[in-house]
Amino acid sequence: MTHALHALRREHRILIADDDPIFLKLLQSFLQKEGLETFTAENGKTAVELALIHQPPLILLDAYMPEVDGIEACRQIKQAFPDATVQVLLITASQDQELIEQAFEAGASDYITKPINWRLLKHRVNYELNMANHFQALLNSEHRFRVLFEEAPIAFAVLDQTGHITSHNPALNDLFHTSMIKGADFAQFLQQEVREQWYQDLKKLVAEGEMAQQIYPLDTQPVTYIQLNARLIPAIEQNQPEILCIVEDVTTQVLQTQQLHQLAITDPLTQLLNRRAFDQSAQQYFYLSQKTKLPFSIIMLDIDHFKKINDTYGHPVGDEVLVHLAQLIPKQLHREFDQVYRLGGEEFAILLPETPHEGALAVAERVRAAVEKHPAPTQAGEIPFTISAGVATYPYQAQETTIQSLNDLINLADQALYRAKQSGRNRVASAFEQA
Repeated sequence: MTHALHALRREHRILIADDDPIFLKLLQSFLQKEGLETFTAENGKTAVELALIHQPPLILLDAYMPEVDGIEACRQIKQAFPDATVQVLLITASQDQELIEQAFEAGASDYITKPINWRLLKHRVNYELNMANHFQALLNSEHRFRVLFEEAPIAFAVLDQTGHITSHNPALNDLFHTSMIKGADFAQFLQQEVREQWYQDLKKLVAEGEMAQQIYPLDTQPVTYIQLNARLIPAIEQNQPEILCIVEDVTTQVLQTQQLHQLAITDPLTQLLNRRAFDQSAQQYFYLSQKTKLPFSIIMLDIDHFKKINDTYGHPVGDEVLVHLAQLIPKQLHREFDQVYRLGGEEFAILLPETPHEGALAVAERVRAAVEKHPAPTQAGEIPFTISAGVATYPYQAQETTIQSLNDLINLADQALYRAKQSGRNRVASAFEQA
């Protein structure tokens, strides 16, 4: 006979199964006096059915029952609830060690013998209920974490110490634009040129336990930039700690930063690099030239009689002349890393890394000739104009003046430009032609 089950809290429900109705009633009465709710089964088969329906935290099973004995009932119940949220306490009249061993193998958490020691039973029941509720709380916590992990808008990934992805949430699929992620090397999703840096960062992370925020470009078109926050966490199923990564899409921020940086170093009229960019690049090239002993040349140039153009045609036409020159100069440069800059007004500069003095003079002459040959098309018609240029090179052995700094080199190029103007304009002068 079974009692009707009311809407009770799960942690108060105990299923009792015994084919002896007197003992069953005795057990039920004792547990109810302890403030616990019970429902009963008179055989193992009914006990399994009720357990599957109601999932009580604790089941007291008599070892010897008709149809399905306590050992088999325990095995079936634990197969259905392997996570320890349902505990089974076996009741036996025997101290048979083989039977007890079978009970533990079937999944019973403990046993108690008849005749019942009621004080011991009370403690065993309280302990088993606490264990069941503890495991249920862990299960609920894990479930909540899994829901947050799966539904979080920010991408998460767990890596082993070689950088392979052991688990991840769906947001990472969306970010990487692929479902083929688990088990893959994280590096394969990064652009080729940053993979070596990633492996170095990973090695440092494993050694130190935490990684400073890093930004990497993904191997996608158009490029996606990710910010990675990573740290070591204890592994659940592995001997070595794993790596938890928070992966955020920071493409918008990176592109905005790049755009702001580009605006900061770009001349708004000509779209050439500006004086700030010139100062930064010239310093880098001068430093490399000092280290490698390879030549580094600078051409300083400006438009002859530019004030006259502005005074005659107006500043808008003067701006058109500047834009024309800015478009003409790069066409005379034959290498990608040769760069032209607008320094301000009608002043321009060209940086020529790894270029000897004779080569720089040839470039300057090519620019001068092209300007003379191609008048500027403007709203006032074609306006012919010329330029003057000064060239200096570091290092330069055939001269007595010692170049000790970038400023020395720039000053020599400026002085050569001044001599070109003094000599009649529309010409190129060398900083060392008087040496």
